[in-house]
Amino acid sequence: MTIQRIALISPAMADANNGNWQTASRWSHMLASRYHIRLLPDWSGGDEDLLIALHARRSAASVQAWSRLRRHKPMVVVLTGTDLYGDIASDASAQRSVELADRVIVLNEAGVA
Repeated sequence: MTIQRIALISPAMADANNGNWQTASRWSHMLASRYHIRLLPDWSGGDEDLLIALHARRSAASVQAWSRLRRHKPMVVVLTGTDLYGDIASDASAQRSVELADRVIVLNEAGVA
């Protein structure tokens, strides 16, 4: 499968200027030279080839929508700080996001633990 269009989901956009936004902005710029990037606070439909969702809990609705509507297309969930420091252990929607993902990325070496 050739990936040309990516939906990059960030629960925080530029006005928040927090860690999720900084990661989304960096990734968007990095990927833009090779792919068409839609940087969105949530995803409920579109013709993208890949979904990258930052934050398992806060992007859970987008992850579930992608799973239902684009089932045959790959999805990546990026675990962020609050995911790692509590959400994965205690939040069912965060756990479900991880289960639905084709790949999970952690940005911190200790995140695997």
